[in-house]
Amino acid sequence: MINMALERERFRSADPFWASNLIASLEDDDLGSAFTWVSSVIANTADSTCDEALFKLLIKVACLAFDDLNDIDSIALAIWSTRESYAYKATSHLCIAKAHLLSDNQPMYRTHLIKAMMFIGNEIRKTDACFDEIEKAFNSSISR
Repeated sequence: MINMALERERFRSADPFWASNLIASLEDDDLGSAFTWVSSVIANTADSTCDEALFKLLIKVACLAFDDLNDIDSIALAIWSTRESYAYKATSHLCIAKAHLLSDNQPMYRTHLIKAMMFIGNEIRKTDACFDEIEKAFNSSISR
């Protein structure tokens, strides 16, 4: 069971791996649920300058299939290069995570989910955004 008060403190402390326990907990319960959670966090914390294009990219990444594996690196690079925004950088890592999920490479899958959350944590701590949105999305992912 996750102690959210402790996870909130890890988040506030700027621990780069602050999301690792949350990701592990979700993945241990249901493979792919952390991917959904990270997608939700990106969508819910993206700053107001992120437009509809980001949400379309999140949908595109979620829909990637095994047949797309040869193209995923170029898709991730294109996303990374699109904008200088933490949400796009996190989405790029989410794309690479999807490739590893499809390839059944659990360690690298989780690593890229953690990297995506590093970008999010670094940015939303700067803007004093609340951990509540992250916790809400986590709790929603557990209840699925």
